[in-house]
Amino acid sequence: MEHHVDSGDFDWDAVENDDNLELWVIRVPEGVKPKHLEDLKLDAPSTSKTSRIGSIDRKHTSYDVWSLGDHDEDESVGGEELRGLSCLLPRQKKGGKLYQAPKPVARHLVISARPTLPTPAHSSDSSSQSSPLTSHNPARFCYPKEVLKHRFMPLGSLAPVEDLSEIEVDAALLVKKPSHQSHTAAQERGDTSGKKRKGGGDVPKKSKKAKMAA
Repeated sequence: MEHHVDSGDFDWDAVENDDNLELWVIRVPEGVKPKHLEDLKLDAPSTSKTSRIGSIDRKHTSYDVWSLGDHDEDESVGGEELRGLSCLLPRQKKGGKLYQAPKPVARHLVISARPTLPTPAHSSDSSSQSSPLTSHNPARFCYPKEVLKHRFMPLGSLAPVEDLSEIEVDAALLVKKPSHQSHTAAQERGDTSGKKRKGGGDVPKKSKKAKMAA
């Protein structure tokens, strides 16, 4: 690749000829400059496990330095894209052109801002100071139902329950209806029975022939 740059300490031949040199890929946030990495002391990173190996303290922000393991994936640290990167180094003998690095990347480092922790409340009791402070979200404000104009009703949700007064009225009507029907049925049965009784109580009149014989 034709890209003429100053090789400096990253000359392709210098890296190849020195067995004590390793290639490290470091992801640096916007608030950290390359000069802040000078004289930085780090613990020996592990190649198999993701671990915190150092820190960088600035005026307003503190940063943690993480070493990514080869097979350990920690979603909270990030930097998974670093494992797929390759390195190009300038070669002075070839006019400063960029070539694929003669060595693989040995370490992948991620520098990330340290998450802020809640400040513990001041107390005279030493035991309360030593106990961890749990942060809770404030309670959500609850609006009264009469001021809410719209209601979210997704498909498949249950219909709202009707007013209790309407349910009681409907129940009363249902109870009265069968009583009226039963009363009408009783009247009809009474009429038919009365007719039968009248027909059965009449005595047949004697014929004239029967009177004369008597």
